[in-house]
Amino acid sequence: MSTPDKLYKFGTTHFSDVLKRFDIQQHIDNNWRATPLTQDYNVRVLWSKWVTQKEAKEAEKWFKENYPKTFMCEVDYNGITECRDWDQKQSYAFFKSLQTKFPESNKTATANHKIYYVMLTKKQK
Repeated sequence: MSTPDKLYKFGTTHFSDVLKRFDIQQHIDNNWRATPLTQDYNVRVLWSKWVTQKEAKEAEKWFKENYPKTFMCEVDYNGITECRDWDQKQSYAFFKSLQTKFPESNKTATANHKIYYVMLTKKQK
């Protein structure tokens, strides 16, 4: 068992800048368990969208029901449950499903969460 070189993660955050969710200082300030993903991975945002809190919870449920995690990782990272060890073809298919399920629209006044899709690439040591 090892840590994959590339992972994809779907998730939610209340930050307007998705990358803030992965900031190590946020990890410390929030006393999040486990190891921050950014300790070993670079994060690239592939897609994000403003939604309501209810929509964010529904999106997380949809993701977990339709895209089960199928790999184990030797490091207990914070957020690893929502990571997937996909190849580029699988990632693209998921991205297309995001565009269909969550079409672009203007942010509403009640939209205070972001759903996001990021690529995590292992840092060179």
